[in-house]
Amino acid sequence: MIEQIRSGDGLNRVAAQLNRQGGGGRFAQAEVIASRHQFLGRPRLLMGGGGGGWQFQSPAELDPTVAVAANTVVYLSSGNPLVTTGLKDLVAGAVIKSLAGLWVAKMAVPAQVTIAGTVCYNVPQLPYPGAPGTPAGTPLAGDLDGANVFWVFLSQAPVCTP
Repeated sequence: MIEQIRSGDGLNRVAAQLNRQGGGGRFAQAEVIASRHQFLGRPRLLMGGGGGGWQFQSPAELDPTVAVAANTVVYLSSGNPLVTTGLKDLVAGAVIKSLAGLWVAKMAVPAQVTIAGTVCYNVPQLPYPGAPGTPAGTPLAGDLDGANVFWVFLSQAPVCTP
């Protein structure tokens, strides 16, 4: 049985629907399709297994004044202020310029904040902040496993020449 959960449904009703077990060991199946009312009709990139996936932000250009949900793909054009001038990074504590291209939010990224008069943000960056370098440990942990890694780089911006 598939039930549609609509934007505006009460949180308790949504949680009850997602957690309800049907008869005979069948679970209710639901897909959350809107967190900011704009996800309907957006292209999706489904990851293997089919249960969830990445979605493109709308508009696609990253705007640090807007919070970004986990698993959201954003675009940074070469003219984006995060690329041209940068912002003070919340992890590094320094002004960081980002790399133009496609990035995906590894976790929810809050909107920029102002601390002591300075605008700060979790800036998409390479190398990843707090990256340990050589993978180590059991299980093996590497650069993308850091708690401070909010963004994962996917692809450079295409270069178009006439």
